[in-house]
Amino acid sequence: MGKFSVVIGFLLLFQSAIYAKDNVYKTYYPWESDSVLVAWVIHKFVDSNATFIAVDKKVEKIGKKNSINSSNSKLRRTARFTAFEMALNYYKIKESKCTDELKRVIRVLEMTPWKKHEYEDILAFEEKFVTLFPKKLEDNNLTKSFEYLDNFCKDKR
Repeated sequence: MGKFSVVIGFLLLFQSAIYAKDNVYKTYYPWESDSVLVAWVIHKFVDSNATFIAVDKKVEKIGKKNSINSSNSKLRRTARFTAFEMALNYYKIKESKCTDELKRVIRVLEMTPWKKHEYEDILAFEEKFVTLFPKKLEDNNLTKSFEYLDNFCKDKR
């Protein structure tokens, strides 16, 4: 019975190590609005236990799996869509007033930033939002950014 318990324990440990790697998502530092929004989509709608890491582009190349807004990611900005929109589509997230409003905001910030001064609400959103991003490469805590987005969405259900 003792050997059996050790084998089961090893298999559980091995399984958790595989799972832990599957829910780690990477992007390049510094965090950008679009990348934080993708992380929020994953955290809120896909996997609340996901871990998000920003790495130095000069030091580490991010693979295709679980990448956010990198050149080979499924969740990256294209000529037609923001990374946030790609994530909503990829994970088949049902649209809501909140996601529609966030799409409007991020489209201006990412696709037509020269026009953002025309939208006071978008300027106010960005002004507060970017102050909540991690300020150091080693800091990957997005809790304040996620709370900001959750609060933004409270009255937009």
